[in-house]
Formats: sequence, structure tokens, C-alpha cells
Amino acid sequence: MKLSELVNYRNQVLALSVDTMISTTQQELAKIDFLVTQFDVVDTAVKQNLDTCHRDLTQALASTQMCLDKIKQQVEQQVVEKSREYFQESTTRYEATINNRDVQQPEYITLDRHLPIKLPESGAQFLKDRLGTYAGWKYPGMIIHPGQESFVDVMVANDPLYLVDDRHELLQPCLQRFNEQFRNRLCQYVITETLDEGEILKPLPNNQFGLILVYNYLNFRPYEVVKRYLKELYAKLRPGGMLILTINDCDRSPGVMLAEQKWCYYTPLNLILDYARSLEFTVVFTWTDGGASTWIELKKSGQLESIRGGQTMAKIIPKIEKPKIDTMPETKESIVPIADLRNQVLALNQYDPNLIRYGFSRQKLEAILDSHGKKNSIKPVAKSK
Repeated sequence: MKLSELVNYRNQVLALSVDTMISTTQQELAKIDFLVTQFDVVDTAVKQNLDTCHRDLTQALASTQMCLDKIKQQVEQQVVEKSREYFQESTTRYEATINNRDVQQPEYITLDRHLPIKLPESGAQFLKDRLGTYAGWKYPGMIIHPGQESFVDVMVANDPLYLVDDRHELLQPCLQRFNEQFRNRLCQYVITETLDEGEILKPLPNNQFGLILVYNYLNFRPYEVVKRYLKELYAKLRPGGMLILTINDCDRSPGVMLAEQKWCYYTPLNLILDYARSLEFTVVFTWTDGGASTWIELKKSGQLESIRGGQTMAKIIPKIEKPKIDTMPETKESIVPIADLRNQVLALNQYDPNLIRYGFSRQKLEAILDSHGKKNSIKPVAKSK
């Protein structure tokens, strides 16, 4: 049996319980006892026999729960034992990736990672709304591996905003969303992962960020590397800051299947959450749409504070090319007529007034009037002698 199949079976077994059965049985037994003892109709021997049956039934249900608990423990133990080879395979595959990194072509590195994750519209909006509750101009923000995801549109509220990835070309799809002025405001960093215990995020400041998003990035890192990131990201957050990340959730069969297909790595959610708690993170929220990935929100211990009292109000908008203005000099004879031409075209209510005033030449205005059967009949003003 593959581990993905075993995990699926384990989760079904874990969902089993006799608690509801015990509760319902106790309620029904209480009804029986009440009716039997309410009136002196039933023989004492029969009542005693009924009491014995009740005790036997209660003990049988308790024994059933104990047996079920033992089954859960045995299945869980099999998952743990089989997981060892998956952890080892993930580590070996990651080491090979790091060792071969320098000979890989950029196209190979970016081919799949440039593709955004397709979520249902309702799910994507739900995650944006969650992210929006933490984004704000009072605190710097960071996105590791922004890619082509639209979450950056929410986090532009953070000031400044840091964009981080392990290759500069991986930042380009995100940077191209903005004009040059806003790109110059973004803090761009390239990080390098190594097989030793060197600090991956060393170039970035500590105790700085109010919000960090790591989306669809740690899904492609083994468990021990995810732990390194969690530890370093905790140091980068200011007290009370939020870390939001996704991982390939191998507590569920879809995540294990991706590890078996060597698409992602083996990273059980329960181990990641346990390690996060050991760092004094608080697990605020987790969410999954039923696929392999799980969205996790972690809060650093402490109170999030800022000394900022305000922010300059501005909005970066795309540059709009102005219409070409007619630069032909107007003689004294033509000053009044071209103004009248413009007024006649304005009266048609079919063209942008700004375009009529500043973008249309005399020839264009006359052509418009001709096409509407309203050829200009106003004569130029005569020169004064």
C-alpha cells in the first residue's frame, strides 16, 4: 500500500468515534429507566435484569471505544514508519536540486513556477479578504515568490513592500504589473539556499515586517528546509506580526500523492504546526479547498505596534499618452473660424470635448462637419486696414 493510500485510510479511521453512539444510548436508557420505575407495574426481578443489561451495554460501548483507539494508534504508527523513506527521498531530491542549480537553464527553473495556481473564484477572493485584514501602510510587508499571483495587489498597501525570490527573473512577472515609478519603490531581494545551516534570509532586516506572505514556495521545499524558513521568518517579523504561508499538506492524501509523483516534497501539516508553536508562533487559522495545499496563518508573540502617524496619499496609475496636438500656427484670419468649427463639432455631442479642443486639427474638424452635412459657412474675419 502506498503512503497516500495509507494516509487516506488513516484519516477515515480517525474520523470514526462511538461518542455519539454512547451519548444517544445513554439518553435512551434514561428514558427507559424513567418509564419503568415511574409506576409499580414491573416486577423487581425484571427491573434488576434491566439494570444489568444497561451496565453491560455501557461497558460494551466503552470497550468498543478502547478497541477503536488501539486501531487508530496502530494505523498511525504504520504511517510514521512508512514516512521515514519519504522524508529521506525528499531530502535526497532537494540536495540534488541544489547541487545541480548552477547548470540548470533559467527557462527550466521558471517554466512551471511562473504559472499561477488556479483557485475557484470564491476561494481566491476569500484568501484575498483574509490577507487584506493584515495588510496596511503602517508596517513593511514581504512576499517571497510573488510570481503572477494577484495577492500582490492586496499587499501594495504595505509600505515599503519587499519582493523576494531565489532568482531575479522570477520577480519579473510581478514587477511587470506596475509602472516604472512604483517599481522603483519596491525593495527587490534575491536569496540563496545552501545545504549548510547558513542563514537564507540574512540580507533582510530583523524585527521589521508586519506581514509576510510565502505562497506556493515552501510547497517545493522539504520539511527540514521549511523549518529553517520558519525560524528565520520569525526573526524577520516584528512582535505581533503575521506570517502567512502555504505548504504541501501531507497529512492528506492529495499532498502525499504529489510527493510520490516527485512534484512536491513530503511535509506533514501537524509536524509543521508543532514546530511553529515551539517557536512561539500562534496558529491563527488554516484553510484548504480540498486539494494538496493548505493556507496557514501564524502570529508572532507580542503586540504589533507602529510609530507612524500617517502616510502621503497617492496612487500609482499607468501612464496615459496624450493625444497629439495640432501645432500648425494659426493666422489672424483663422483664429475665430477654428473656434467656431470646434463649437459646431461640440454641438454634435459625439466626440470627447478635450479631444475636440486640443486634438483635432482644422482639417479634421471640417471633415467631421462635412460628414454630417454641416459644412462650415463662417468666413474668416477680415484684416483691419
